[in-house]
Amino acid sequence: MAKALKVSQDVLGKNDDNTFVIMNDMATSEILLEKYKDAENLLKEAVAKSGRMKSSVQSALLSNLGSV
Repeated sequence: MAKALKVSQDVLGKNDDNTFVIMNDMATSEILLEKYKDAENLLKEAVAKSGRMKSSVQSALLSNLGSV
């Protein structure tokens, strides 16, 4: 997943919706692995970036952040 995130960031940019979706997926995996702090940090980063971009993906990020 980390490689997918890097490719997305390189190809589409760090502020693209697809990049945010991958970050969300990575955070979900961290939650399932009970790595809550890692998930929280990743989601906070994604929420901040998606907010600046007015991304429609932000609602999913906020929902997962709430679950942490």
